[in-house]
Amino acid sequence: MASVGGVQGASVPEKKTGSESKQSWVQLAAKMQAAVVAQVLLIITLPIVTHVKAFEKDERLIPIGAVFWTVAGLLGAMGFVAIQSKNSVLLSAYIVSAVMCGAALAVYSLLVDYLLASSCLVLQSAYDGCQSCECAKTNTCSKGDFDDVPSCRDCQAWPTEVCKHFEFDGKSSVGFSSAFTSLVTLVASAIPATIGLVALVRKEQEEATVSARFQWIKGQVLDQCHLLESGQKPTIDGPPLMRLIRACEDYDPMLAERAKSLLAMWEAHHGTAAGWSKPKGGKNAVAPGGGGGGGES
Repeated sequence: MASVGGVQGASVPEKKTGSESKQSWVQLAAKMQAAVVAQVLLIITLPIVTHVKAFEKDERLIPIGAVFWTVAGLLGAMGFVAIQSKNSVLLSAYIVSAVMCGAALAVYSLLVDYLLASSCLVLQSAYDGCQSCECAKTNTCSKGDFDDVPSCRDCQAWPTEVCKHFEFDGKSSVGFSSAFTSLVTLVASAIPATIGLVALVRKEQEEATVSARFQWIKGQVLDQCHLLESGQKPTIDGPPLMRLIRACEDYDPMLAERAKSLLAMWEAHHGTAAGWSKPKGGKNAVAPGGGGGGGES
């Protein structure tokens, strides 16, 4: 590669055609999308699998699952929008949201199970509407009693089926299922967030490479334009200079047109200089798109 100011050649930094960088992004996008799908499915199904029996016995527990389902839907939408848009802000927002929501859901799962277990330690007769319910006095009211016994229909206590599911007595699996739900939620949120972070770093690296390449090409073309405007011979050979101009068209078409016009005017006044081959299409022609020009001997 030649530097400006007397060196007779310059090579254009190799531009990625898109196969390498695009392929890497496609791979990351596919992995992140798969991870987001897994995250959504796991978060949606976990409360159903672990607490389905309790949900069947008391509809007041359904909002517990609704919290998981709502968060899963929002995270899934954010993840897909971020990866499809390739927007750095959206990717960053998803990464932070996935980690925070995953941790929040894990704590929420443990806290809800503990609070329900603690609530079941209170006698059913202490709840509103349970004072006239006979079975509540012995803490033995089931869902059937609350549905069928007239004096128990207004009782707000948890039925025995729900309390049996959430009691931490060594016989129930609620302790294990609660810890399992929290762990899986954390892992399911951390994996797509990690892939998203890698994708964000890769994207920023690629954009920085493109920006550096553009600045180098622009500087080279501007230097040659200044020389041509002052009536001096370009310090870069014909073919390398034309490659620089063609590359500049991808970033700054106006500068590329300015360089081609100045080069055509210089050739019109000075002819084909030594070391410059005759351009195709005529002695003073510049090939469309910046082609033309030979190498300097």
